[in-house]
Formats: sequence, C-alpha cells, structure tokens
Amino acid sequence: MSKVQHATPEDVKELVLIRMETLPSHKKISIGSYGEFSKEELIQHIKDDDEIGKKMVQVEMEFLRALKKGLI
Repeated sequence: MSKVQHATPEDVKELVLIRMETLPSHKKISIGSYGEFSKEELIQHIKDDDEIGKKMVQVEMEFLRALKKGLI
C-alpha cells in the first residue's frame, strides 16, 4: 500500500509559479481590489510571498480543486 503524500506550501507555490510561466506576457490579470498585474509582476509577488502572491496562490489552488472535482 502506498502512502499519500501531501504537497507542502513550497510545492504548491512552485506549481503556481510554473502555471504563471505559461501565461502570455502581454496579458494583464486583475486580482480584485489589488489591481491589474503582468505575468512578471505576479511571479515576483508569488516569489516574495507577499499578500498579492498569497492571494494568487489561493485563487489558483481553488481553480485547480474545482477543475479536479469537475466543477469547471
């Protein structure tokens, strides 16, 4: 029987960073009242682990969970 491994916060952050790299550079992403950000700005916020970066990780993980459940 194999053990289920849970992703660490660093694993999750790395997954989100990889997903951000796939975005087109010319597109802006709006994050609620925080404003609009370029791909490069979001990547830096995620790496800095600041409020905007944490919000982006949260949003991406909610999206992936919904995708897994077939809600999207």
